[in-house]
Amino acid sequence: MTGSNGCASESDRHSSNFKDGGGSEFGRKEIMRATGHSNPDPLTVQTLGGISGPNRSKVSLGTKAGAPERLKQYTSPNGIPRQWKSLGTYRISNSHSHLTVACSKPSSINAVLPPIDSVMLYLNREAFFSSKVPAIRYPKGVEARQQQLKYEAEIAMSILCNDTNQPLIKSISREVAQRVIKMDPEIFNAFRCEVNKDVNCANFPFSRQINYSNRETYCETLEQLLSENENQIIDIMSAIWRLPIYLLTDISEPTAINLKTIYSKSERIGRNHKNNFLWTQSSNNPIKTRFYYLSPGCLGAAEITSTLTINLCPLKKLDKYYTEGDSLSGTPEYSLCRINRRLGCPYLSGISGMCNGFYSIFPLLGIQYETFAGTRLAEIMSAFMVAIGFHSFQECCNGFYIAHHYLGNPDQLMVDLELGIGPFSPVID
Repeated sequence: MTGSNGCASESDRHSSNFKDGGGSEFGRKEIMRATGHSNPDPLTVQTLGGISGPNRSKVSLGTKAGAPERLKQYTSPNGIPRQWKSLGTYRISNSHSHLTVACSKPSSINAVLPPIDSVMLYLNREAFFSSKVPAIRYPKGVEARQQQLKYEAEIAMSILCNDTNQPLIKSISREVAQRVIKMDPEIFNAFRCEVNKDVNCANFPFSRQINYSNRETYCETLEQLLSENENQIIDIMSAIWRLPIYLLTDISEPTAINLKTIYSKSERIGRNHKNNFLWTQSSNNPIKTRFYYLSPGCLGAAEITSTLTINLCPLKKLDKYYTEGDSLSGTPEYSLCRINRRLGCPYLSGISGMCNGFYSIFPLLGIQYETFAGTRLAEIMSAFMVAIGFHSFQECCNGFYIAHHYLGNPDQLMVDLELGIGPFSPVID
């Protein structure tokens, strides 16, 4: 599916680059290169303000046919300031509407982000900071499992097709590529071997358009993908989601060890399923006719129609191999799978380990998780997980939140689980 690109640019007098907390540069030229647009009409400066300070961006929407009349104003969760700096203006356009965005630009990766459109109203941003809150707002009548999975797939496709998300992912990917080309060849080879094993088993997502032979071919084919105008966001995410944890290991970042420690507790804190042995069997063996794959041109566990997945290598359909336990008797009293069942959330494979690994992107690039940019990245990764049918939004939310909450003290995780406190607090009807 091809969506028209948005555009983002500053007036000529504000051409200097800026740096985020990790020293990465995301300047005007990079944004223009990512979006393919430049020289928007100059816009009037608006004042940014909110209930508790500079936490809310005001947006006006000039509607076209079918466009929503207005966008909801978002406030950073927990009242966290975004440290806005008045540097320029953006004009974002797509096939549905024109957005006039306040001309402030923060001193971080947030500058790549124009405010997201109304599709995000269906996602509960608070869920990325409190695992007790469902990540999806299901409409009335969407109660049966298949209805929920279809609804989640539709929301995931909307997020992945949203033009304002693509410049962010492209900028992030180029930052990752710059680090890949410099990483220890032995660590990259360990990454490559893991990729080859998973491609052979067809149980993790990879794009046919990426060549993993060595660091150079990986970066070259990734850049070719990033230079295309069509929506290749699933191919891009399939190329970058696993690398951040390897890159943290490459620079001996201790947070990589903490994230792996947290991941090692996944079975205990938030999973309740059995997986068929065929899930880890090579797709090239003689019994391959017994395998079930995500249908070409389909998206999500509900397999709604979409061309976003057409470039993926064959991928086994997870819900054909993972079976949720009928009973919760083997799970801890305060486990996340118990909480999620009380909330009525569909189960696919429990707390997301892939989101735990992708959380590495935040310390790697110096991006604060509790910012608009941070939650946007979490939403995109979660939409990617839903799109390939691996997780529900709530399971992704759990993965990110647990990684974030216990990153500085992984040993506290099991203590809180046993006591039923923090993210393991019981749900009260």
